[in-house]
Amino acid sequence: MCGGMFKLSEGQELDGLPAKLVTWLDGKDDQSPIRPPQATRQEFEHLLHYIYGEWQSPPYPLDYLIAVLKLSSQWDMAQGRAFAVYNLKQIEKDLPPALRLKLGRIYDLDEWLLPAFHALVFTPLVKLTPQDLHWLGLSAYSLVARVREKAEAERKTLAFIPPSMDDIKIPECTRHEQCIKNWNDLWVSKVGKRVLHPNQIFALKFWQIPHVLEKLDLSGIFKKCGEAVVAKALASGAFEREELLVGQAFQYLLLNVPLEDKHIML
Repeated sequence: MCGGMFKLSEGQELDGLPAKLVTWLDGKDDQSPIRPPQATRQEFEHLLHYIYGEWQSPPYPLDYLIAVLKLSSQWDMAQGRAFAVYNLKQIEKDLPPALRLKLGRIYDLDEWLLPAFHALVFTPLVKLTPQDLHWLGLSAYSLVARVREKAEAERKTLAFIPPSMDDIKIPECTRHEQCIKNWNDLWVSKVGKRVLHPNQIFALKFWQIPHVLEKLDLSGIFKKCGEAVVAKALASGAFEREELLVGQAFQYLLLNVPLEDKHIML
């Protein structure tokens, strides 16, 4: 088709150029096809389908959306990029966190970055697939592994070491040693065991602990002792350490861990 449209006779000029100079122009004929830079044939066909194809109702294939996102971003096609981003967000929950993190970093989808990194940190490493490792790259995977190990250490410490009641002195309390024992037992049973639940879906998150403390049955503890130790725990900042750790690691990722490659293999 291209040859029929652009074939020139001997000596004919195109836009003032001698035919002998036109022979090497991409798209002149079928022997000199247009080769879009940094795009595979499949990606370019997906983009052409988006531009010229008949409208189809979503959901759209993932490789189609990523191709439109890539080439639209690459060639400043705002409408194509908006289309791809909007439809990717409709299936966001179905995308693995490692893929969301990589897409977010490549195409400036900032709202995907921290949630995806957070999900990776709290995903058991044995559940990460070879595909996840490919999307992450070795440096990012190593960071995720280190942060997860530190977060696990924080969780174990929090679970087995209750906020101390030793320094709380209530003159009216005549059985302080019993209060301490009951508090320690209550913490391990109502907080510690739930923090270390083997299923991440049911495990108590750090940010949920204050809500649990506010509803604890402290009937086995002198009232003022119980109120004081709960207030001490809430003011300690201990329940913010996990998110602080993840946040610091996330900033390190953005500033110090470059993308190892921008190719997305599905």
